[in-house]
Amino acid sequence: MGLKCSSICKPSVRVNGRRYKVVKDLGEGAFSYVNLVHHGKERFALKRIRLQLPEQEEAFEREVQAHRAVDHPNVLLLHDYDVVTKGTYKEARMLVAYYKDGTVQDLIEQTLSRICHIPEIDILHMFKSLCDAILAFHMLDPPMAHRDIKPHNLLIGPDNTVILMDLGSVSKARCSIRSR
Repeated sequence: MGLKCSSICKPSVRVNGRRYKVVKDLGEGAFSYVNLVHHGKERFALKRIRLQLPEQEEAFEREVQAHRAVDHPNVLLLHDYDVVTKGTYKEARMLVAYYKDGTVQDLIEQTLSRICHIPEIDILHMFKSLCDAILAFHMLDPPMAHRDIKPHNLLIGPDNTVILMDLGSVSKARCSIRSR
């Protein structure tokens, strides 16, 4: 009976009181994991981060601020966020846009396994859209820098564009070095 219920009763999670059904796991990092969730017909990616130290809470707040600072079609859209207490720790939740085609890293691995290539024009479209996303950060006052651009942090968007994600490393672009 329990097995039957678990296949029918999908787990759910709340973000600011709104309930989202968990569809499947999309990935995980050192301190976070990402689920595909839906509310009605809308699908989202839900990044969940275990916050155990004050520094982790500060890093989460910086990531949220980076999302709020830039409104650009090639930067991942943050729909909502929340922090909930779960016993002895807190869990941060970020509800972001979902892109079904995965990351540029996924595309590279698929291409290698099929022994084919990515057309040059597609690569140029991806590169241009990445440059546009980076420019959006550099145009801020003060300018910001992503500091973690890699194929894993580039989602495949529509029309061979990329969507820059994982804004946890965003910080001031210009910094003064005053010591060795």
